[in-house]
Amino acid sequence: MLAPGHGGGQTEPGLWVRRLLEAHGSVALAAIWVIWVSRNKAVLGGQVIPVDALHRWVDSLQDEFQRAWPRSPVQRTVRLVSWKAPSDDEIAVNCDGSKGSNPNSSGFGGCLRNSCGDWIRGFYGFGGSKSVLTMELLAIFHGLKMAWSEGFRRVLCLSDSLLAVSLIMDRPSRFHECAVLIASIKEFLWREWVVRLEHTLREGNACADYLAKAGAAQEQALHVVVDPPPELSLLLLADKSGTVFVR
Repeated sequence: MLAPGHGGGQTEPGLWVRRLLEAHGSVALAAIWVIWVSRNKAVLGGQVIPVDALHRWVDSLQDEFQRAWPRSPVQRTVRLVSWKAPSDDEIAVNCDGSKGSNPNSSGFGGCLRNSCGDWIRGFYGFGGSKSVLTMELLAIFHGLKMAWSEGFRRVLCLSDSLLAVSLIMDRPSRFHECAVLIASIKEFLWREWVVRLEHTLREGNACADYLAKAGAAQEQALHVVVDPPPELSLLLLADKSGTVFVR
């Protein structure tokens, strides 16, 4: 038998009923029961029940079903996200990549800060038509390069690209499109310093996100940001104060 509402297509027996119950709960169950019983009364006994009586019947049954099988309230998972500060003896290097408004526009960016959230240096660059993954990796590469050049030897490197972090920590195929770039990043990690490369959520990476978008909006291959632009003031202040974003 064909299930109703599927245009004659075959489906798993009872699947449409399960979907209906999942979407509408006890009111759907009550309506199905009332329709079945009233139809039997009409066909077998010639008894036609008025529509308003059917509505009251459905409401009454729905209340009984809810008392018999109370549904637990849906629990919304709340994640509290803020900028992850490094340890007192570390600096944080936040990195991000971005795709611009057209296919030939992409960028990367990042910034170095101490454990108090104070600005040290920033950077951004233009990537042309390259992929977002390439931009994420370029941000990590240039962030580590800048930290090394500035003489820091304990670094917490943060990226909101789980794929980029995973590729660096694992061993991708030598035929991977970013294999050379990943190898260059690994070369930095093998130097005489301590680097913690970790994934962070996007909400905790707002400053790097801003700089990555700035990189996609211009055409310099790499630009060093000595002083933070005014537009970053509120984001930097939020990070320093430990402001929490609800996700």
